[in-house]
Amino acid sequence: MMNRSHALVLAMLTFFFTHAFSVDAEAQPTSQGPAQGTSGAGVQQNTGSFATFPGTVRLMGRKAPKHAIPLYPDPPNLRPAAAPLGSNEQDDLTRLLQAPGQVSAPGLISNFQGPGFTGFIPPDPIVAVGPNHIMPLVNSDFHIYDKTGTLLQTIDAEVWYNGLVANNGAFDPKIIYDHFADRWVMVWLSSDFSTFSWILVSVSDDADPNGAWCNWALQADLNGSTAAGNAADYQGLGYDQNAVYVVPNQFNFSTGFFDYAKIRILPKTTLYDDLCPAIAWTDFWDLRDPDVTAAAVATVRPALTFGAPGVEYLMNDSPFLTGTTMTVWTLANPVGPTPTLTAQNVAVTTRELPPDADQMGSTAGSTDINIGGPRIRNVVYRGGSLWTAHSVADASGQFARARYVRIDVSGAPSVLEDVSFGSDNCWLYYPAITADVNSNMTMVYSQSCTNEFAGVHYTGRATTDPGVQPSALLKAGEAFYELVDGSGRNRWGDYSGIAVDPVDDRLVWIYGEYAETPGAIDLWGTWVGQVSSRAIGDANDDGNVDVADVTLVVEYVLEITPLPVDPLDFTAADCAANANIDIGDIVCITDIILSPIVASAAVPIGAINPAELRLTRAGDDHPLRQIAGSNAVMLEADVGPGIAGLQARIKYDPTRVRLRAPVVAEGAAGFVLASNDLGGELLLVLYNPIGRTLDPGEGPLVWIPFEEIRPLSLGEDDAIELVSVLLADRGGNVASVAIGQASLVEAPPTEFRLSEPYPNPVGSSGTRLELEIPLGIGPSLSGARGGSGTGSVRVQVEVYNVRGQLVRKVMDEPLRPGRHSIQWDGRTDNGAFVSSGLYVMRVIAGSFNETRKLIVATP
Repeated sequence: MMNRSHALVLAMLTFFFTHAFSVDAEAQPTSQGPAQGTSGAGVQQNTGSFATFPGTVRLMGRKAPKHAIPLYPDPPNLRPAAAPLGSNEQDDLTRLLQAPGQVSAPGLISNFQGPGFTGFIPPDPIVAVGPNHIMPLVNSDFHIYDKTGTLLQTIDAEVWYNGLVANNGAFDPKIIYDHFADRWVMVWLSSDFSTFSWILVSVSDDADPNGAWCNWALQADLNGSTAAGNAADYQGLGYDQNAVYVVPNQFNFSTGFFDYAKIRILPKTTLYDDLCPAIAWTDFWDLRDPDVTAAAVATVRPALTFGAPGVEYLMNDSPFLTGTTMTVWTLANPVGPTPTLTAQNVAVTTRELPPDADQMGSTAGSTDINIGGPRIRNVVYRGGSLWTAHSVADASGQFARARYVRIDVSGAPSVLEDVSFGSDNCWLYYPAITADVNSNMTMVYSQSCTNEFAGVHYTGRATTDPGVQPSALLKAGEAFYELVDGSGRNRWGDYSGIAVDPVDDRLVWIYGEYAETPGAIDLWGTWVGQVSSRAIGDANDDGNVDVADVTLVVEYVLEITPLPVDPLDFTAADCAANANIDIGDIVCITDIILSPIVASAAVPIGAINPAELRLTRAGDDHPLRQIAGSNAVMLEADVGPGIAGLQARIKYDPTRVRLRAPVVAEGAAGFVLASNDLGGELLLVLYNPIGRTLDPGEGPLVWIPFEEIRPLSLGEDDAIELVSVLLADRGGNVASVAIGQASLVEAPPTEFRLSEPYPNPVGSSGTRLELEIPLGIGPSLSGARGGSGTGSVRVQVEVYNVRGQLVRKVMDEPLRPGRHSIQWDGRTDNGAFVSSGLYVMRVIAGSFNETRKLIVATP
């Protein structure tokens, strides 16, 4: 089924074929100009003169008319592509099962809601970032936030410029933060598209957007100082060390058709003068494809320049239906007396027009989201490369992908990276791209799918990555979106915003539109996020997500390694994105490594609903009491399904108990246990390295053996205390749970009891017995002449050989009621090991008198 954008192309092809190719066979120049022109003086404006208020909601307002620029039919001499259609496709592994060890999307550091619905379609969201502020713009407002997301100012753009052009209807916002000069520059347009056209420019006086600005109105229907009879629309905005560049498409006043693209150079010497003098500009116009100069190119984007290449670069996509090239423009000596503009086509992978976007909830009568064709959205220069991005069709022609291209311009322009990113049943549109100080790429875009509303997604590619990282969601769409304009298009975009942070140029801010839950009419909203170039999970910054990262995060949680202070390190380790480093991150990183195993195994933390975790003393008959010592507590759980990891903090009194190394209990078989004894606190981490979860139900998870430095009495349950527990599900979501504290000191028995010795035969480590002394012994049992019946009893423990000779007096001291451990080390009273043979241990406690046979097997 043909979408509306394709139908519009075909309906106008005849006109444009004649318009473009009815020229002389000789090659045309690739541009006209330069020519100089001058504005009137600017006016001073101050944000402090405006109360913070939402801009006027122009219900269903829109730029009028919105100009379509159909592509030319392919010429006979179309340059061959560098590679065939679809050969550069890379699937988004977020939509598929991820491969083992696959890195994930850039780490999300912070995010917040941006400006809301103003009534305009489309909103044209765009953003710039300064040292302390963020300015997200939409039709028809501009906004000033601090970096925590606090809204400081909202100003209606039409009101802002009314002192220059009354009833200006300002639209198409663009903004930059010029890191060379610490200035903010805003550019809006104003036109009736038949008699007048203005480029509205604002420049701040410093790095703080609050306060003084200079505003100008530059006549856009002039080429230099000559009337051209056309109006500016859909402008690009760029800068370098020398100038600011405004590059609009120009539409004929009479016919409404596209004439050409124009470059206007604004020198910083006057633009950044706080007295707001008149600006002398230089124009180039009528830019044409260097291979087929009969074809006028459109939507040329000037670069945001980082560094000093010595020239300003601009780019545009091919003007033909089948795109096989991108054009790199080089503007030399831009503010000198003789600026020059040259163009060169660079062969890229074949591009076809992207189809308009479907979305969840669409029906036979609904209109697909208009995604604006294959026009490039922005260009960034850094480190000898140009980055740009646009939307293209996938190889099947059914879906739209976000394609980015990186071109090396350090010599003859050549393609370094060319990737068409996306997945079946999804449409990606209005991408924006940038590169950080280390040439790591970040891209933000809108996405809708057959099972997904239109929302904001992002991805990236670090210089060490083999390909584009799986995507992450900044803001999910909330509802079906349909806002149809007078041309029958369901309008969206026309941009997404992206900017490198000038304070820490490893960090990137992203900004985009999402379908908001509708009120009286369907609405759009916007969302802001800050991301790092580091892949989530790459805690040690080695370019991989692997067991080394799990180990490092385990050490963070156990407080062996200090928590990172660098935001990139913290974000990479905070895999679960909950602003903490905890068991959820251990599970999350494990999931990334083992993603094919666990991709479908996640159970939301809300569904787990653990009842309780508690510490309980081991029973008399548990083997651990024989193996590891006379005392042990178990971390016992009563949990539902889906538990993938556990983190616990246990306090203990080192003057009363001495803890031994914890061990995994039967309820957590197959899990990995890591611990760190801080001396008074024991930290535990329990997780599964192969994607398993705990079996639902009640049972022991961890055994913690301990020794009593002095016997624990009733009421001393705080000798070992469970302080906090976090559980994580398979998705890395974390929840704290209820804690139960069972008695660590068991109720004393009601009668004397002596256990069998263990081990027996007795080796070089000796042997141990358990003696139980009942509560409430009177004089007849204790051997005392009187007493309250709740005191201690004298306990004598002696070892004899088979001839009845006393070998060792092990104990002769009073003990309180309770359970006590008696240990013989296999030595005589003088410290020598006894010889092999049969021995007898006699235990006398008041009236209680029993013996146990011991076999000694001395090596």
